[in-house]
Amino acid sequence: AKSLDKTPDRLQSFEAEVIKKMINLYGGSQGSLTGSLVTGATEGNLYSAWLGKEKLNRDGIKKVCILATSLTDESVAKASRIMGLPLYPVELEESFGMSPEGLSRKVISLYKEGYQGFIICLTLGYKKTGTSDDYRKILGAIDGLKQSHPKLGSFIWIDAAQDGLGLPFIENKFSPFGQSQIQTLVIDFHKSSLVPYTVGLLLLRKKLLDDANDLQKRGLLESRSALSGIACWALINDLGKAGLGKLFRRAQAQRNDFKKNIEAKLSTKKIISPKANSSLALFVTKSLFLRIKKLETNFPIRCHEEKLLMSNKKQTFYFVKVYFLPGLSFDCVDKMLRAFRRIGSHLKR
Repeated sequence: AKSLDKTPDRLQSFEAEVIKKMINLYGGSQGSLTGSLVTGATEGNLYSAWLGKEKLNRDGIKKVCILATSLTDESVAKASRIMGLPLYPVELEESFGMSPEGLSRKVISLYKEGYQGFIICLTLGYKKTGTSDDYRKILGAIDGLKQSHPKLGSFIWIDAAQDGLGLPFIENKFSPFGQSQIQTLVIDFHKSSLVPYTVGLLLLRKKLLDDANDLQKRGLLESRSALSGIACWALINDLGKAGLGKLFRRAQAQRNDFKKNIEAKLSTKKIISPKANSSLALFVTKSLFLRIKKLETNFPIRCHEEKLLMSNKKQTFYFVKVYFLPGLSFDCVDKMLRAFRRIGSHLKR
């Protein structure tokens, strides 16, 4: 496949530079990878699932399904409906990541039903919990299945909308495309940087494309604004890797300080502070959940009551996601902390 970077388009000149620098950031090869700016992870996930279906069909596999967890972004369920592919749930581990053993059991069960193609969405930074799938273990499980089931085909991509911009500053050699099974990577610029909504990025292997314009022909949007490309280009060229790292560490410092100050004030069941993003997930009782939910309109928090598939059975969890995005003022964090403390003090009376 030829490089998309040579398309004579005003947006493309900015987009091409952004793609090139992001490929470098992830330790990828300019010769084997390409990409496109998208409106966000939703569009990127739709692209990825579509590419997966077409690749497996070209490989002669017709009975295909999608596998995801009960925490996977809703856009994957949309993709399954749009493409007419069944979506099957894979159980979560206690760490709230996809279970490699659960995945193996699900694939074997479906293989016996005649499915040979499996499109699998892995997540680095679940939107609701901030937790991640251990993609290396998952890939190992798939390798093992292919050895015992040689007709089995897979297409695996990573939805890194939450963690994609943070991981390069946590792992010295975060290189997802170093794993041959990973076909695409989706990130959101607007979730972890100062770029306005809506800007995402899809990186993929060039061998997935039929020709230089293939990605555009599959696009959901025929007409696109050049503003997203310009915004990403400006961000990268103004801040650079050092500046992006500084933004990320500032947000994490706010998160860590907030966590330290509420741990003794709130009776939480569990607190998750992911290493690769600046969010905080508080697993709480229903009564505490209902009180914190009243703060949603004033602060960057989202409250979730979810039935999650764990150990092959559904369990109900109440958790609060607190977002510490770049640009969040220390004054706002201080007000949010006082509000949480008041709730904690009231419940202890």
